[in-house]
Amino acid sequence: MKKINCRSLILLASLFFKCSIVLSEPLFNHNSLMVTQEIRYSIKDASEVFLVWGINNWQSQEENLRPSGTYVKDGLLYTPMKLEDGLFSTKFKVKPNTQLDYVFWITKGPRNSSTDIWDINNPPKKDYWTITLNDNVTIIESNIKVRSKEPLTLLDFSWQLLIIVTALIFVFIVIKKYRFKDIQNKPSARTIILSAAIILLLGLFFIRTSILGISWDFYLQPLEFMPDLMWAGFYDFLYVAALTLLFLAFLFLFQNFPKVKSAFVYFFIFLGLISLVSGILNIRIVQMLGKPFNYRWLYYSDFLHSADAKAAMSSNISLSYIMNIFIVCIAAVIAGILIISVIELLKHKYKLQKILLTLLIFLNLGYIILAQKGINEHKWNYNKLANPVFSFVESVNPFKQDPELFTMELADSLKMVKINDSKTSDRFKGLSNKIKNVIVLVLESTPAEYIEPYGSKFKTSPELEKNISNSIVFENIYAHVPSTNKSMVCLLGSIYPWISYTSITQEHPEINIPTISSELKKQGYRTAFFNSGDNHFQRGGEFLALRKFDTIKDCRNLNCIQKFGMNEKEFDPLDGTNDECTGQELMNWVKNEPDKPFFAMMWTYQTHYPYYFAGQEKQFDTSDPILNRYLNAVKHSDLVLGKIIEELKVNDLFESTLIVVVGDHGEAFGRHDQTTHSSKIYEENLHIPCVFINPIFQKERSEAMGGSIDIAPTIMNVLGLPASDQWHGKSLFTGTKNDRVYFFAPWADYLFGYREGDRKYIYNATNGDTEIYDLNTDPQETKNIVGDLPEQVQRCHQRLGAWIQYQNKFMEEAINARGN
Repeated sequence: MKKINCRSLILLASLFFKCSIVLSEPLFNHNSLMVTQEIRYSIKDASEVFLVWGINNWQSQEENLRPSGTYVKDGLLYTPMKLEDGLFSTKFKVKPNTQLDYVFWITKGPRNSSTDIWDINNPPKKDYWTITLNDNVTIIESNIKVRSKEPLTLLDFSWQLLIIVTALIFVFIVIKKYRFKDIQNKPSARTIILSAAIILLLGLFFIRTSILGISWDFYLQPLEFMPDLMWAGFYDFLYVAALTLLFLAFLFLFQNFPKVKSAFVYFFIFLGLISLVSGILNIRIVQMLGKPFNYRWLYYSDFLHSADAKAAMSSNISLSYIMNIFIVCIAAVIAGILIISVIELLKHKYKLQKILLTLLIFLNLGYIILAQKGINEHKWNYNKLANPVFSFVESVNPFKQDPELFTMELADSLKMVKINDSKTSDRFKGLSNKIKNVIVLVLESTPAEYIEPYGSKFKTSPELEKNISNSIVFENIYAHVPSTNKSMVCLLGSIYPWISYTSITQEHPEINIPTISSELKKQGYRTAFFNSGDNHFQRGGEFLALRKFDTIKDCRNLNCIQKFGMNEKEFDPLDGTNDECTGQELMNWVKNEPDKPFFAMMWTYQTHYPYYFAGQEKQFDTSDPILNRYLNAVKHSDLVLGKIIEELKVNDLFESTLIVVVGDHGEAFGRHDQTTHSSKIYEENLHIPCVFINPIFQKERSEAMGGSIDIAPTIMNVLGLPASDQWHGKSLFTGTKNDRVYFFAPWADYLFGYREGDRKYIYNATNGDTEIYDLNTDPQETKNIVGDLPEQVQRCHQRLGAWIQYQNKFMEEAINARGN
């Protein structure tokens, strides 16, 4: 037998080791050679949590190793966590020495309410991470407060309230029957009114927590947030107290007229229920408009007769919503009967009438003193504290004066004597034979920030991006008012708007002003106006009929089958039509006489609240379903633009047609405590896209500052035609610098402002506040720097006063000249 030396042993051992690795290699793919990592997450009041994760610096895990239910979004893994014994948990199979990177997404809070809260292990730490060496359990405890995006309201407890008060009054009836059956007194009118006032006040107090966003805090920690509830309801208390004292005075004056007294009692109960319903509706109104509904909003909505107003109401007020309000009112009436019965019992059984009255007076006086201090400490916005009924009545006050800006004395150096500037650019000389047609596509409720050439993170405008090489993008263009019909006058007539909450189209549709349609009609153009919405709004159709348009169409006479509305899930044919069909109607009109120069304006509709889109909804990078719906509508508008451009190319009209894409005003989604568009004058309300498309432009950008009034003169400049001497605007091609652009909004507060350079000035003439923003460093207007620039406040007011007074004089003359 041969001896085996050491070298041979080493070779054999090495061979054995290699063979064992090869033979065992498949085993590494089995769970027996993996480790288990469990993540447990403790967070109070959450009811649904997703683990958002990756491995080894956020790389994706192999599909067969992902926990059940995991899905991928934007390269991240989303795994639903199981809730057991108050802890959310999920388990992984990973290879040893794997780093697990993760954060938590809380999607539902208390009472299974929707939320959108991210626990990302805030600085100084960044994200959660765990290195797994062997089987391991990691426990994370979070102190984040979980609250619903939507406030709790009385409607969330409508049935519970009805059941509770019904049970209580049943118990009271039983007790009274067996314990106090000898007391059969009829309640006095004063007792009924006081009892109704108590119920109304309690309801309004809880409603106020919903408006301030503390309803969930009060629901979960009532004792801690009870003072907040008390202070927040101060103005509701004053309203109810004033109403109660007024009716008690009526009872005293008519104490010898029983029927009149009964009428006052019933009328007080009716007003109480109206006030309660107004308070409930005010929750959503303040969310949308930033303050309670007023007479100016009523006018703006065409006294609730417009299709837009009906669509907005139907999207916010469903049948179940109305039913819940009705149930709350029934519960309030039953609760009132219960309190009346209890008060009567205390009055007659225990003779506590004088004691209760004295105690009530002292409690009210003490509350008034303490509440003022509580409000001042919290620094709440008055618009979120104001009683809606009182606010509406106050807004129709006929003795209320216009803001001081309308009559203030002005420095001579700031007085405006002329606004319009007839200068034009020589750039387009010799191109008049090349560009002879114009299509203006007005994007309803579309701010610049949601359009890709302006840096939007949402991919909503691929068609515009496709044609950007043949475009010039104007970066600093503004609507002068966040309102459609006022913007219509600005765009067509190149004049600043009437400084009023009333509308020129509504009050003076026959006003004698030249418009781009009438000016081009003089030059032999055929003209048309297409609106996917309804021209009836604020008599817009009557205004357009006097602007020399050959063809005017809207949703009522467009040859379109698909109509959009928001009445539950039914379509109302008078609301609006699919923009894609309107675009096709426009192109059919163009192709009827393609050899004759044309001017056509199309106004889109689907991006107007409550937002309509066609086809399957795409999920954008947002957790807000309303914003996502809106972005789908914006993308549909872009599709319409793409189809118009394609048809122009097919019919050899692209090179001879100037396409102008412009917004009529912006749209807000929660920034600055507002949604939709008309209530404020921040960038999201006014900064609009403005893109000119034609092969003469070569992927250009312009920093020229301007507004809606500058669109018509700029178009005339490109066409090589003179602009009207009466127009306020000027061509955006005359240079990159403009002095300033003005704007205002009169429907919530009286707001006036202007932009000059990078500075944005806003003056609230209702409360006297002034805001100044540096848009270069703060484009979303988050930091008011007025404290750093006190010397500019008075100059700001003077500039605004000069503009307002000049504009009012101009409009007065134009209105008076309408019949000439």
